Amino acid sequence: MPLKPREGKDDLERSATRRVVVTATLPKAHVVHTVRLHLLNQDQTSSRTPPIVAVGEPLMAMLCVKHTRQWNSPSALKTAAGLADASDPIDFTYTIDAQPDTWLIGGQRRAHFSARENEPKGFPVMLIPLRPGNLLLPSVEIRPRSAQQRGGSEAEAWDRPLSAGKRADAGEVAMVCETDYESHAQSVLVVPSLKTTTVGIGNAGSLAGGPVLLEVEQISRGAS
Repeated sequence: MPLKPREGKDDLERSATRRVVVTATLPKAHVVHTVRLHLLNQDQTSSRTPPIVAVGEPLMAMLCVKHTRQWNSPSALKTAAGLADASDPIDFTYTIDAQPDTWLIGGQRRAHFSARENEPKGFPVMLIPLRPGNLLLPSVEIRPRSAQQRGGSEAEAWDRPLSAGKRADAGEVAMVCETDYESHAQSVLVVPSLKTTTVGIGNAGSLAGGPVLLEVEQISRGAS
């Protein structure tokens, strides 16, 4: 449909005040987590320059987690989480996800924890890069644990669907939990400067049965 040409100063002034209003429904999260994967003992000369490590070199990191409950009303939070008071601690489950050919993760990739609002939590993690390149850090997701999930196994608790704010098996309003992952675009520059790296995987070790660094043989500077 062709538009009529504008004529005169009055038409230009009227056109400048025209606006389009688009109505959208914003989701109301009960809990929003702020998550950061902080690399320890890594010197960065610039905030724009990623840390430089070698293939197989272990990176000690700290998973820092805290949450806010200001995105919804206290009454809605108590109903969804089954709390007697809106300030009571809530049980959550975090999981660290990484490509198996990119990162080897030592420590607990998935664990349960309980926290109050704005209470900082820290979980030690060891990251071992498996190939050279500019590698993004593993992703992290946090989900709430309901009473039924706490009573079942860990695998059942994680796989049980919680979508659209409804609990599929009970028809009750479920708690909506969002994750603001601050390390989403953070990367590490991995270079192939190691000759051999020996990593043990099994129940031995102190990192909950995860990979344990056994031996690293570094290439000497004089080697060709």
